[in-house]
Amino acid sequence: MYGGFNAIISQLAEEIGEPFSSFPAEATWYGLGGVSLWGTICGALNGISFAVNMIVPQKDVQAICNEVIDWHNRSELPTTALDSYAGSKTIVQSVSNSPLCHISRSKFEALNPTSEEISHRCSKLTGEVARKTVLLLNDYYKGTFVGKFAVSDEVLACKSCHEGAKAYGMMDCTPCHDDHTK
Repeated sequence: MYGGFNAIISQLAEEIGEPFSSFPAEATWYGLGGVSLWGTICGALNGISFAVNMIVPQKDVQAICNEVIDWHNRSELPTTALDSYAGSKTIVQSVSNSPLCHISRSKFEALNPTSEEISHRCSKLTGEVARKTVLLLNDYYKGTFVGKFAVSDEVLACKSCHEGAKAYGMMDCTPCHDDHTK
């Protein structure tokens, strides 16, 4: 969480100054490993969401965060784009299909990455999530941002039967719950 948040806020602090330069980025340390190593929401996604919430009017926060989270869920990560920064080469990539740290990391580790790839994966993924967010924020402030995220048909099918709190959310239910449509 700290990495995703600080990647964005530290640059704003450098370019703009206040209120970003005095914000204690360390306040995001709790987000490590899906909130205190619980494996819940990916810390990178949590961190960029916090940063977007500080930068964009509230009415537009969800649209930008949805784009980043959906991109994260559907992309083969980590890519090779940050190999030179991380000091290691990416070989193993996975698609998480989930914003949850535990699921994302489990899918990656099921592909038998080297110990070096495991140790560098989250930092590379965090950098890529921050980069994607900044690109979308740049589009937003240029007036060219167009949100494309839509809740999937699978999730809409779940919500058609499960109303209220049971259906709260936008991620695919089937990684953790039986697919009742079959």
